[in-house]
Amino acid sequence: MVELPYLIYQGINTSPKYALLKDKLVQLFGEDEEFVVKRIFEDYFDNKDPDSVVYYHKHNKLIKRKKSWTDRVRSGYDQYRSGSNNPGKGFARHLADIYKMMKDYEDDKGKSGFEMMFKEPSADAAIIKYINELDNWYRNKESMLVEYPFFSDLTSNQKTASVEIDLILIIGQWLKENLHSLSPTGIEDGLLVFDEEEYKESMKFVEQAPTSALEHPYWGVAKKGKSPLNTETTLSEDGRTLFEVHKKKAFELDDSYNLVVDAEMIESFNKHIKTPDMFDSKIFIDLINRRDKNFQKNRRIRVYLSELLDTHFNDKSQKSYKELTERLLRLGYFRIAQREGDSVRLRSLFSEMTIEREQGNNDRWYLMAYVSDSVYDNILKEQYVSIYNKKIQELKNDLAYHLSFIIQKERILSYKSDSEDISFELSWNDLSSSIRFNKRSKKENFDEIEAALEEIEHKDFIIKGFKRYTNTSFFVTCHPLNKRELQDMNSKRLDLNSSSEAMILGR
Repeated sequence: MVELPYLIYQGINTSPKYALLKDKLVQLFGEDEEFVVKRIFEDYFDNKDPDSVVYYHKHNKLIKRKKSWTDRVRSGYDQYRSGSNNPGKGFARHLADIYKMMKDYEDDKGKSGFEMMFKEPSADAAIIKYINELDNWYRNKESMLVEYPFFSDLTSNQKTASVEIDLILIIGQWLKENLHSLSPTGIEDGLLVFDEEEYKESMKFVEQAPTSALEHPYWGVAKKGKSPLNTETTLSEDGRTLFEVHKKKAFELDDSYNLVVDAEMIESFNKHIKTPDMFDSKIFIDLINRRDKNFQKNRRIRVYLSELLDTHFNDKSQKSYKELTERLLRLGYFRIAQREGDSVRLRSLFSEMTIEREQGNNDRWYLMAYVSDSVYDNILKEQYVSIYNKKIQELKNDLAYHLSFIIQKERILSYKSDSEDISFELSWNDLSSSIRFNKRSKKENFDEIEAALEEIEHKDFIIKGFKRYTNTSFFVTCHPLNKRELQDMNSKRLDLNSSSEAMILGR
């Protein structure tokens, strides 16, 4: 078991910002760096909200110092250039002294000698580099005090105070990004303790959904009920007949979308059929995450039904087997038809699916499924929405699970800087691109969305808070992206706005 400061030190020790402080910690504080981190945590963060601590030190310490230092440096330089031989003390001399040194050299060695030394034609030209460096440091929201261009000219006390402020902000940012994903295992000597191995394991965790599962409204909000079929309106796909599923309400799907189903699926149903819901979405994502090393060659997923029952059901009764089978077939036989002018674009999750019994291995039932072109393309191009927090597995509400990926996608698209909370609006139109609103009224559908958002917020991951605006939209505030999410976004450069490929049929 380890205390939180130890995890903080392990977490920040490899960050680029901490690397800039590393050498100065022992030099200025005369203490082991891990001990310094622990002391800073106990002095500033113990039993306090990291957001409040970070906000205070960023606005009242960092930003104020950056402005004050820059103003004093520029004022001293301007005063010296205007003819004063005494621009002032401290910061007022940082830029003025450099200019004076270069001007004296220019006067002593002449233009040619100056240019040979400074690679600039004059002191007036050479000083521009230092002015720009100061201005860039001041304007950069992510720059630290230790990066002040004339940091070496500060007094020992000024350096110590500056490094402490920078370290407070680094620790606070790590806490903002990671504290909501940590679960203490107990209390020792009045302090929360954590399982280090569990923490390391959580740092490797990832749950992924292909973007094709989030870009089209396969999944309905309603958990029960059947939808009527329109057997008079048909489409054809590779010789298969597809029937249209009636919308219960006009707002269930955008006018350009229709849910359709393979005729084979409805033979045992009497003009009404259960459509894919949020539980089915969860099973689909689980299936994708169970692909093996040969998937890239054959696009096939093979899994025993008993393994899916262990994950998604409380028992292995005949009733559960039957329900699981029906849900798997829904994933295989439903399509989204999107009308574009005189053509219809069909999108599916699987191109083929069978459930068979294995001979010679306790006669176990297994699923053999081949993903569609769009899903296969997502996976090959690594077009996923990834969540790196085990708390997603603790969600009881299947809609909350699905919404977590939608919010994660918006969170990445709305990212601005490492240190800022991420806020955005989720409107009815935003959600309808991934969700079928198949409850009786708009209010009932949004009540379900609100309940799901509340569960995510209660688990304290991804979402920090949200506000509902009647039945039209939600304003959501999220935690900043953590280190793994930033690396993932920067390395893969995912185009989360891209559309999946699909089969186009003439009408």
